[in-house]
Amino acid sequence: MIQRLKEFFSAFKTSPVDSLVWRLATAAVYTMTHLNGIEGVAHLWHEIVLELRFRWEHGYTIPGLETGGMPDLNYCRLYQKLQMLNCCINHKKVGNSAPPAEATDEDEFYDAEETLESMEVTPQKVLHSVWNQPQGRKERTKMKLLRSGETLYEPVTQALLPMTEDMVEEQSEMMEQLGDNAEGSELRARILSASLLSDMEAFKAANPGAEMEDFVRWHSPRDWIEEEVLTSDGCKMEGRLSGRMQAPCNLWQEMWRAAKPIVAWRQKRLFDDTKEAEKILHSFSALRPAQIATLLLPAVMHASIHRLLEELRPNIQLPDAVSNCRAAIAKIVQIARHSPLDLQQYEDLLPVLQKIEVRLSQFNSLRRRIIDYGDWEGIDEFVTRLLIDGNVSLAGGSHSPAGRALLKAMGSLNKKDTSSGLPSPVKKEFVLRAMAHRPGNGSTCSCQKLFCSVDEDSVRLAGAWTQDTLFY
Repeated sequence: MIQRLKEFFSAFKTSPVDSLVWRLATAAVYTMTHLNGIEGVAHLWHEIVLELRFRWEHGYTIPGLETGGMPDLNYCRLYQKLQMLNCCINHKKVGNSAPPAEATDEDEFYDAEETLESMEVTPQKVLHSVWNQPQGRKERTKMKLLRSGETLYEPVTQALLPMTEDMVEEQSEMMEQLGDNAEGSELRARILSASLLSDMEAFKAANPGAEMEDFVRWHSPRDWIEEEVLTSDGCKMEGRLSGRMQAPCNLWQEMWRAAKPIVAWRQKRLFDDTKEAEKILHSFSALRPAQIATLLLPAVMHASIHRLLEELRPNIQLPDAVSNCRAAIAKIVQIARHSPLDLQQYEDLLPVLQKIEVRLSQFNSLRRRIIDYGDWEGIDEFVTRLLIDGNVSLAGGSHSPAGRALLKAMGSLNKKDTSSGLPSPVKKEFVLRAMAHRPGNGSTCSCQKLFCSVDEDSVRLAGAWTQDTLFY
């Protein structure tokens, strides 16, 4: 049961267990409750921002985050921001390194003593001008260029633009503001096609003399249609662009004509790592304590329910605690994906977590008190039944292991020093039960109950009697 509940953690929009954000959230809660309160949280966050800036400026990646090229939108925004900062650091280190080595083709190696005339004798070999040498080749493909017959090379391209959830929302709002007219649609398409133009320029640099058909075959194979054509020499395969690519004023055609052969590391950067990193660090340094709490709140709730499930061991069968855990998990999954966060829903969740914590505290406290005077097999089941039912029958009575442990615990009440036992009682309650024939010996045996309550100021007695009305 507990393991199945933990499986729902993957649906939480928070952060991985024991990640950097997880530890920041628990450290902030501890600082708020046990150290200097809100001032301590502000100072803690200030030190965190200083450490993040140091790592950005000196090229040290941030630990405690999942490695990957893009921020994971399934996690909370703080985790995404830190992942984006790691992307900026990695992008900066790659940008400062040397350009990648280019792939070579052994078939295109020529001796320096060869003349142009001797080279032109073999038409299958195509020579490139000095100013039109291939650059930025990543690896060979099995395809050939349609016009020249040379090997088509996959180019080195710029990495995809990493985006966090709030960046996606900002871009969507900007696109909506452009309107639905023709001018707005064209501008929107050009904004979204910045990476396409970069790929075209890198492709031209890696494959001099390539046509748009070659680029489409590599970049968008679905827009290249091959058909079997019957000729005088027999059947052969011929290809053509799709109708979308041949439409008048096609954006791909316009961009291909405007694209120049520029290797990826000489192009204008699609992703400005310095701008994005400074934007994140500036926003972090300007956060107020309430905003810090809002960023950490999903991880705090996740850590809370995780801790409760760790305390709720498989041998603890508390139905109300399990049901409350299930309800809390379902609620966290629902409210953690709201944008912006609804603080009122988180506040409504606190009583549910409090009930679970109180129930588990009762179990742990009672078990610890009893186990001090004796341990036996089945003590967890005994304490669980005692919390659920309030009354538990002991096989063997006071002679059983549980009975002897309870007698020792109750006997410690008479000692003056009760530091190691139970505290002095505020009130004593006694319940006497018996089965008796009432009103006469011929009546059916029925349950009789006497309740007694004794405190410092009063003694109360209450009885509950039953009698057989049929044989009165």
